[in-house]
Amino acid sequence: MKRKEVLPKWIRFFAWIHLLLLITPIIFAIGLIGEASFSMYGLSYSGSSLQPVAIWISVMATLAGVVAYGILWGKSWAIKIGIPYGYLAITTCVAAIIIRIRAGGFYIILDPFLLILFIISLKNNSNRWMNFDSDENETEISNKSSEPT
Repeated sequence: MKRKEVLPKWIRFFAWIHLLLLITPIIFAIGLIGEASFSMYGLSYSGSSLQPVAIWISVMATLAGVVAYGILWGKSWAIKIGIPYGYLAITTCVAAIIIRIRAGGFYIILDPFLLILFIISLKNNSNRWMNFDSDENETEISNKSSEPT
């Protein structure tokens, strides 16, 4: 068993999608020259990359990619960074909803619900993740396969 298999498949699926968000710094750099469009967790912005909303979306996208990398490659720090990232992402979603309400519109985004499930799953599996020893698991598997039946 690999460390990443400690987490549910749906988290690993979304991790692959979020891994693609690591290209955001490239888009941000292109936006320094011209204009770019940014959208994440209910926030959206088109224009210069130097505006606070664009910078925030770029930071969140980069963090999402880093957490995804840690999860998919079974890094010990992935959950330590993933949980605070989840809370930050929920805060971003709530801020986006408040901004939309003040602007006279309203819609519900599903991101906070998935982020809550993400945080719960990380918390529930954090002990297994942190105490994971791949050599020990491989030894257990080889011992089980060599035992007579």
